[in-house]
Amino acid sequence: MLDRGTAETYAGWFRALADPTRVQILNLLAAGGGPMTVGEVVERVDVGQSTVSDGMLMSCNCGAASDGDVGIEKTTRSSTRAISP
Repeated sequence: MLDRGTAETYAGWFRALADPTRVQILNLLAAGGGPMTVGEVVERVDVGQSTVSDGMLMSCNCGAASDGDVGIEKTTRSSTRAISP
C-alpha cells in the first residue's frame, strides 16, 4: 500500500492532468524545450490568459513544471517527469 505522502503526490498529478487544457499546456511546455511565458502559451493554446495562468500554476504546484524569471517576465518549464510527445 502507498504511504500517505506518495498518495498525495500522485493525487496532485492526477488533479493537474484532470483537465484537457492543462494536459495541452503541460505537453506544450514539455515539447517546447525551454521556459515559456504565459503569453507564449496563450498564443499556442485556444484559451484565455487566466486559464493558462491557472494551468501553469497547477503544473508547478504538483511538480510537473517549475517557474523562473527571464528578465522581468515569469516563465514556466516542464520538469523532466512531465509528459512529452
